Amino acid sequence: MSTEAFTGELMPFVGNFVVREYLACDGQLVSIGQYTSLYSIMSTFYGGDGRVSFAMPDLRGRSLIGHGKAPDLMYDYQIGMFGGIEEKTLTEYHLPTHNHTASAQVPPITSATESSMLVANNNANTPAPNISAFLGKPQDQNFFVSNPFESAQPVGIKGINVDVQSSASTNVGLNNTGRSESIDIRNPVQAVNWLICADNLYPQRP
Repeated sequence: MSTEAFTGELMPFVGNFVVREYLACDGQLVSIGQYTSLYSIMSTFYGGDGRVSFAMPDLRGRSLIGHGKAPDLMYDYQIGMFGGIEEKTLTEYHLPTHNHTASAQVPPITSATESSMLVANNNANTPAPNISAFLGKPQDQNFFVSNPFESAQPVGIKGINVDVQSSASTNVGLNNTGRSESIDIRNPVQAVNWLICADNLYPQRP
């Protein structure tokens, strides 16, 4: 360990303990009265109430990034600001505009029916049809109506055939696919123990 480390200087350390005169970068709150020099540099950039305590940077599971905004980048990172996520679940919002097409063929529907009708097996006796009239045997008249002297003798004859053809349409649904699970978006990493110098050389401002 360098004995010329500045107060507030970060050090990656391969051990699993905290070196003397250093503090772990684990977000812990420490006393302003105990670490006055360090507080004068860090203030509450990383947390704390600024009256009795202030917080260390929390680098557990996090990468470091320079503060500010580069000309060709989107975000302006302020000192102490957190950012980024480990996993992301994609939604329709993240997909490019697209569509799906589907088609279906519905065969035409054909049906047929045959009807029959009753006529009178009597000589026709009236020229005009009415609700009680049957078609009668051809005479000078066309219809037969029952009367006191003769009652109707109905007989069935073959009627007309009716063919019906129609077309139909249907809605086609596309089944959902996928499981909506989050994807890991972390870079390859290897963990070390980040420490911060709590009390050594005080850095001079320019």
